[in-house]
Amino acid sequence: VNTIDEWKAKLYGNTFEEVYDATVKFKTFLSSGIDGAIQATIGAAIVPRLVQLCNEFGHPKLQYQAVWALTNIAGGTTD
Repeated sequence: VNTIDEWKAKLYGNTFEEVYDATVKFKTFLSSGIDGAIQATIGAAIVPRLVQLCNEFGHPKLQYQAVWALTNIAGGTTD
């Protein structure tokens, strides 16, 4: 299992801590400037989950991280 697959599994985890940790890891990965980070994230098919997490009104810190990750995807290049 590669790192992205592990993060993806946690993004759908059973605890807030798992979900939050995975969201932060994706956000950090997307902010890293690593070539292919955006495409790898899109390829992992987690964008709908990040959008879903934006609706977690009881967890504003989680919303913040999910929005930041989505902003990195929208603002970047997929080259």
